[in-house]
Amino acid sequence: MRTSRTLVESDNPDDPNRRYERLPISHNPATVQPPPSASLQVKMGRFFYLIHDSIPRPSWAIEWHDDVNIDMDATLHLMTDIGEIRIHAIYNPNQPGQTLDAPAMLAKTMASGFDIVMGDFNLHHPSWLLEEGMANADMVLVTTPGPETFVRGRGSNRASSTIDLGFVSRSLLNFVESCEVYEQNPWPESDHRPSRMILELESPQETQLRYLWDKVDKKRFMAKFLEHLPSLSDLRRLVVNAEGCNTAMESFIRSLQIATDETVPTDEMCPPPKTPMDHRTRQFLDGDGTPSSGQAQLPVNSRTRKRRLERATKPNPRRDYLHSLGESRDGTWKAAILGRRWIRPRIAQIVPTLIDASGREYKTNDEKVEHFFDELWKGRNKPEIKNMTTVPFPTIDPEREALAMDLSVFDEEIKRLINQSHRKKAPGLDTVPFEALKIVRDVASLHLAIIFEACISLCYFPDCCKSALMLLIQKMGQLCYNTAKSHRPIALLAAVGKLLEKFLANCLKKVVLEHSLLPASQYGVPGRSTIECIKTLLHTIHRNWSRKQSRIGVGQLQKVTKMGLDIAGAFDRVNRALVLQALADKGIPEAFIRMMQSFLSGRDISLKLPDFTSNPTRINIGIPQGSPLSPLLFLFFVAPLLERLEAHSIDCVKIIPFSFVDDTYVVVVSRSYRDNCLALEKAHHIIAQWAQETGTEFSPKKYSITHFKNPRDKSPDCQLLPDIPGVAGNLAVFQDQKVKMLGVILDPKLGFKSHVDEIDRKVKISLRCLRVIARRKVGITVHQARAYYMGCILPIIAYACPAWFLFSPKQTLPQSLKEQVDRLESIQYEALKVVTAFFGRTAKQVVMKELYIPSLRVYLYGRAQAGRAMFMEIQETKPYVRPLRNEPSSQRQYNTMSSDILDKEARTLAVRAAEALLSKKGGDENEFLKAWRVRDKRKQAINALASEDAERSSAEEWNKYRCERADRHPSRHRPACLKEDWGSENLDLYKGLRRGESTLLLELRTEKIALNGPLYDMRIPHLVAPSSEAGHQGVAQFSLSPACTCGYRNQTVYHMFFHCPELDVARQKLVGRIGTLDWNTLLTVHAKLATQWAMVYFPLGSQYDHIREDSPFYDRHAIA
Repeated sequence: MRTSRTLVESDNPDDPNRRYERLPISHNPATVQPPPSASLQVKMGRFFYLIHDSIPRPSWAIEWHDDVNIDMDATLHLMTDIGEIRIHAIYNPNQPGQTLDAPAMLAKTMASGFDIVMGDFNLHHPSWLLEEGMANADMVLVTTPGPETFVRGRGSNRASSTIDLGFVSRSLLNFVESCEVYEQNPWPESDHRPSRMILELESPQETQLRYLWDKVDKKRFMAKFLEHLPSLSDLRRLVVNAEGCNTAMESFIRSLQIATDETVPTDEMCPPPKTPMDHRTRQFLDGDGTPSSGQAQLPVNSRTRKRRLERATKPNPRRDYLHSLGESRDGTWKAAILGRRWIRPRIAQIVPTLIDASGREYKTNDEKVEHFFDELWKGRNKPEIKNMTTVPFPTIDPEREALAMDLSVFDEEIKRLINQSHRKKAPGLDTVPFEALKIVRDVASLHLAIIFEACISLCYFPDCCKSALMLLIQKMGQLCYNTAKSHRPIALLAAVGKLLEKFLANCLKKVVLEHSLLPASQYGVPGRSTIECIKTLLHTIHRNWSRKQSRIGVGQLQKVTKMGLDIAGAFDRVNRALVLQALADKGIPEAFIRMMQSFLSGRDISLKLPDFTSNPTRINIGIPQGSPLSPLLFLFFVAPLLERLEAHSIDCVKIIPFSFVDDTYVVVVSRSYRDNCLALEKAHHIIAQWAQETGTEFSPKKYSITHFKNPRDKSPDCQLLPDIPGVAGNLAVFQDQKVKMLGVILDPKLGFKSHVDEIDRKVKISLRCLRVIARRKVGITVHQARAYYMGCILPIIAYACPAWFLFSPKQTLPQSLKEQVDRLESIQYEALKVVTAFFGRTAKQVVMKELYIPSLRVYLYGRAQAGRAMFMEIQETKPYVRPLRNEPSSQRQYNTMSSDILDKEARTLAVRAAEALLSKKGGDENEFLKAWRVRDKRKQAINALASEDAERSSAEEWNKYRCERADRHPSRHRPACLKEDWGSENLDLYKGLRRGESTLLLELRTEKIALNGPLYDMRIPHLVAPSSEAGHQGVAQFSLSPACTCGYRNQTVYHMFFHCPELDVARQKLVGRIGTLDWNTLLTVHAKLATQWAMVYFPLGSQYDHIREDSPFYDRHAIA
C-alpha cells in the first residue's frame, strides 16, 4: 500500500487501542488540541497488494506510477514458473482533474506480453475506446459478461453497472481458470463487489530457514564440531604467520557452520499457510465463482457481525496461545515480542526511487546501492582513499612515553567474553550466532586463545572477520524515504571477530582509565554515563541561576546558552589514518597501533536492501559500526577537538564543552545572550578549523540552540542566533524550544514538561503492546503483566532520573517538579489500568498495594537518590564517603540549589549503606573495604537500602490512605483489600490465576464490580441482565437501583457470597470445596476457588464468556 506518510501503530483501524485514545478533558473545549498522532492524518493509497510472506521478497516488486495516471494505477511484478508476469491495478475516479489516461494505461499493459489488468475502469462512453485499445494490445477480456459489479441504491433508485473488468495477455489466457464476480458482497459499506481471477501458476517459495537453538542436542552439536576441528597441536603449528591465522580462523568458523547445519533443528522462516481452507471458500474456488449456499444477507449491525464472527472463529488460536504463554515461565517476553509484531504496520519495506540533492533519480537496485555507498561513505572515491590497500601507519614521536598494555590472552578470559555475549542476535555473513559459541565455549575458548594470541603477536586481524553485512533500516518519523539519509545503516559482523574486538577493546579501556587519556568533558569514556553528563549540565545552569541578588538585579543574572553540534555520518566518514595518529599521540603501544592498522585495513561491506543484496565492496573510510572497538576509537578521534575547546578562553565568558561519543555540545555562560552568541561564533571557528584538518563534515542546519532562561526572568524569550553559516536566520535550530539531549528533553526554563510529554508518548506506545497481549479475559497473567510494567514501562519513566528528577518528599526544593510528579502519577495510573484491566474507579493506592508496585514519587525518588549516591566519592576511613565540595566563597555568592539538597540526602544514603555493609561483614573493616571499593558491590548495597526506604514510604502511604478512607466512609464493612498491610503477600494472592480470574479477583477484593450495589455507588447506569448460568429470569431494563434481584436492598459482593437466596444451591458447591465460609479467608486463603465460583454464578452478564467454562463449578448439562 502507498501512504502519504509512514504508518504508525495508531493508524490501524482495527487496533483495540484506538478507543483508549481520547482527547483530554477540558473546561474550555476550544483549547483542546488533538493528540500528535492525529495532527497529520494519513492518506491511504487506492491500491494495495496482499502478498503472502512465503513468496521470497526478491521474487516480487511494486511499481507506483507517478506519470499522468498517478494514484490511478499500480503494477505488481511477480516471478512465476513461466517467468515474470505483471499485475496492473486500475482505478478511474472519472472526476474533474482525476480521469484515467487510457492511452498511457494501454501502453503499460502491452509492455511485457505477460500482463494482467484488473480494476474499476468506470468507463461509460464509447469514446474511451477501451475494447478497441485492449484488442490492439492483444489483451483478452476474461470477466464473465452479465454480472453486476457496481450497485448503488435500492428500489426505484437502484443503479447498477459492470465497470470492474479483468483482462489478460493472450499468452496467459490458457492459465486462467476463472474470473468471476463475488455476488454476495462481504462489505455492505461498499457499492462495488469483489472480483476474483484464479490462475494456474506457481511462484517461488521462500527457502530461508531459521535455527531452533532451544531444541538443539548439545552433545550431538559438540561431537560434530569436534569432528571437523583441528587438534590443538595442529593449530599451534598452523598459526605461525598471518595466512595461517586466517586459515585457522576460517577452519574454526567452518566447523561451527557444519555443526549448525547438521545438528540444529530448523523451521521455515516464512512457511506457506497451514490453516486448511474452509468449505465455502473451497466451493467458491472450485466452482463458478459463487458459493452454492450461504446467508442471503449479512446483518447490517456491526456489533452483531462482530459477535457472530467471534463465535464463528472459536476456538481462537491466538487467545489459546496467549493462555499457554501465561502459564509458561518465560511467556512474558515471548508475548511481548508477539504483541509488538501484531501492532506493527504490515506494509513490506520497499526502497522507493531515491532522489539526491540535485534531483537525480536512482531507480534500479544497482543504482540505489551505489547511491547509498556514495552518501553514507562520502569521500570513499577520492583517489588517495579508493586506491588504498593498507591504512598508513602514523608518525610516532621517538621521545614519547609509550604506555604499558597487557595483551596476554587466556582461555578463561575468552570463556568470560562468550558468557557475556547476547543470544538471539542476527549473525553476520559467517552465519555463526553466539548460541553456537555458547554451546562449545569450553573447547572454543582453548582454540580461540591460541588463535587470538598468534594474531596479536603478529599484529594481524583475520581477513575472514572483516566483512560486514549492512542492513538499511528506515528511520522512524520520516514522511517519506526517497533519500539515502532517511535510512539508518545497521552492521552485522562476524561473531568470532567480535570476540577478538571485545578483548582488544577491554585492553584499550583499561589503559584509558588508568592514565586518564581522554578529556574530562568526554562522558562516553568507560566508567561515565549519559546521566553524569546531563547532571553536570543541569548543575551548571542552576548554579548560574542561583547567584544571590544582593548587589545585582535580575537582568544581570548569568545567561546560559547551549549549542548542540551535528556530525554528519560520524562513524562512517572518519579518516582512519587520523585515528591511528590519535592513538600514537596518546602513547598507545606500537604493537596495538599496528593491530588497529590491520583491523581498519581491507574491510568489505555488502549492502542489503529488502529485495537485493549487493556484492562485497571495499570501503577504506570510516570505522566499522557495531564493533566494540569503534566507540573507543571515535573518542580518540574527537579528543583533540574537546581539548582545543577547553583550552580556548574568552574574557567574561565561560566555555564548557560536553560530549558523549558523537553527541557534542558547547555551553557558554556570560552576562548577556549576545555575548553568548559571539562566543559560540568563536568556538565554532575552532570547530570548523578542526573539521577542515580532519575532513569531518558538520551539518549546521541541524544544530540546536537553546537560550536557557531563569524562571524569575520575566523578559521576552531570546531569539538571537550566532552568525554561523546554516545557523544565522534559521529559526528551526530552536526546535520549538524542545531540545533532546542524550534522551532527555530540555526546555529553556528546565521545567521538564516536554520531557514528561515524551515519557507519556513512549508509555502509550508500550501500553499499546500490553493491551494486545493482556486483555480483560485472556492473555498473560497479572504477574506477567506486572513484570512487563516493571521491565518495559518503568525504565522509560525512570531514565536519567538522577539528573532531572528534582523532588524530595522531605522538604521543599527551590526548583521543584511537583506539578510534573502529579502528571507522572497520572501516567502510572493509566498504565496500571492496563496491567490489571480492573473495572470501575478503583483508587490507585489500592491497585498499587494489590500489585505491590510503589507510587512513582516513591520509586523515582529512591532511584534518583541511589543514582546520586553512586556519584559520591569514597574514602578509606569513616564515614567512607567524602564530604561534598562546597567552597566558602560559593556559599556566599550563591543560593542553595535543589541539587545541593538532594546531594546531601544522597550522601546520607551512601553513608548509611556503608554502615549496613560494614555490619553485614561482621565489623571486619578490611573485608568491608574490599567490597566497598568494587562499584557493583557498592551499588548493590546502596540499592538495597534505597529499596528498604521505599518499602517504608509505601507502607506509610498505604496506612495514610486507609485512615483517610475510613474517615470518608464510616462503615463497619470494609472491602477485603483494605484489611492487609503493604507487602508482597498481596501479590501472592494472584499467583496461579489466569488472566480473567485475576481480573475478577481484583474486582471482588475492591468491590468495584458490575453488581447493582457497586454500580449504583459509582453512579454507572446499567442494563439489568442476570446471567442465565445463575438461573435468573427477567427482562433487561435500564436501572440505577442498587437492589439485588432477590429483593435485598443492596447487591454487594458480601451479599452474593453469603446471603443471596437465589444462590443457596450453588453456594453449597463452594462450601463443599472450602468448608465453612469466612469473610476473612474467603478472598485470601481460598481466593482462587472463590473467584472461579463467582465467575459462574455472579450476574456479570457476558463479561466472562468463553472463560467461565474453565471453572470447576461450571456444569454445562445443569445449565442446559
